[in-house]
Amino acid sequence: MTILEQLDQDFKEAMKAKDEVKISTLRLVRTALKNKQIEVQHVLTNDEVVSVLKTMIKQYQDAISDFTNAGRQDLVERQQKEID
Repeated sequence: MTILEQLDQDFKEAMKAKDEVKISTLRLVRTALKNKQIEVQHVLTNDEVVSVLKTMIKQYQDAISDFTNAGRQDLVERQQKEID
């Protein structure tokens, strides 16, 4: 099973479980992957998917740093849940 297939399966399970944080996060991931696929004009390999995910995690970690400096613990917790 490819990473893309696993993400689709996880998304379906999150929808059934009504896990709003997971649904939201997986929507963001799927959108980023779709945009990358459009950019490179072919189906993404597992390495390309991992690269996109690493970029997203880096962006989220930067956001956590910014939210911490701003004293927004609620947003820090949300970003950490999305990374997890």
